[in-house]
This record gives sequence, structure tokens and C-alpha cells, in this order.
Amino acid sequence: MAIINTDICVLCGACLSECELEAIYEGDQYFLDNDKCNGCGQCALVCPVGAISFDGHEYYDFLNSQFDTSTFWSESYDKWTGVPYLSGGYTTNGIDCSFLTYMIYFECGCYYDYLSTSAFFSMGHPDFYEVLSPQEGDIVIWENHHMGIYINHPDYPDQHLYSATSSQGVRITGYDYWVQHFGSPRFFRIYKP
Repeated sequence: MAIINTDICVLCGACLSECELEAIYEGDQYFLDNDKCNGCGQCALVCPVGAISFDGHEYYDFLNSQFDTSTFWSESYDKWTGVPYLSGGYTTNGIDCSFLTYMIYFECGCYYDYLSTSAFFSMGHPDFYEVLSPQEGDIVIWENHHMGIYINHPDYPDQHLYSATSSQGVRITGYDYWVQHFGSPRFFRIYKP
């Protein structure tokens, strides 16, 4: 059974246009007709704020549970690089660091419930576990300041963080810059089922 969390839904319409079965309809908020829904999970995939979930997590049947670095480099990198920073933004017109991380994980085969940078840092996340040193695809977070995705590519030997920066938009940055300004981060890796 699908559920729309109306507290976080931004009424963007992405799920309405994605659902071929017309299981989602509009009133004073969005509603989901579970008699029409086949559990394909496409509405959850396109929702920019993660407002749609499924009891029993049927959508995991449609997603790879590990971060797909090849998809990041072949699709997400070109799509997001250069997008301007926008606090609270969640589209290619403007995005902040926490939504960028969330959207790239979506695109690379990993769904998780969205959390802001500060919430993720302080509470952790049930779909992730903390590690002492990062590998490509791990989430890197500085408390109340910044988050991004750890990368490791031979073309960028001294730059290991892909994130939305307030001054230059989405790009690869030097990991050491953030350590100098905000101290040591925490590293999180998604659980494998």
C-alpha cells in the first residue's frame, strides 16, 4: 500500500504526471487510490521530497540497493554539475547540498527517506551506518554545515567531494577545504540488504 505524506508534499505534480494508472489524484492535497496502484514505485522515484512511501517497501524490487558509481559518472555528474546553489532547492534550477545528495542517490539506485544535513548528522539514518574512512559513494557530513558524496576518480586526485556549494554551485571540491573550515566530518554508507 502506498502512502503520501501530506506534511512534506510540495504539490509539485511530478507523481501525477508519472502515474500511468491515474492512481494519484488531486483535491486540496494529493491522494492515492491503492485499488488502482500496482506498486511500481515510479511515483516515489520522481518525488523530489520523498513524500511517497510503501508499506513493505515494495519499491525496493525496482531499485539496486548499492550506490551505482557508474550511473553517477555517466548520468548524474553531467546533469547536476554547474547547477546553482539554492537553499531548500530541489531541482536543476537550484539545489542545496542535502537535496543534491538525496537526488543523486535516487538516480544511482538507492532510495532513502530525505533528512536535512543537520538531522542526518545528529540522528544518523536507519538506512545508513557510520564508517571511519570513506569509499566512493559514501555520504560525507559536517554538522549543520554541509554534506556531499565522496568520490574517487583519477581525473580529480586531490578533490573528493561532490556537492552543492553556495559560491560556485554543484561541483567537485577539495575535501581538505571543508576539513579546514568545519573540522572532521562523519561518513555514512548505505546498508546492503
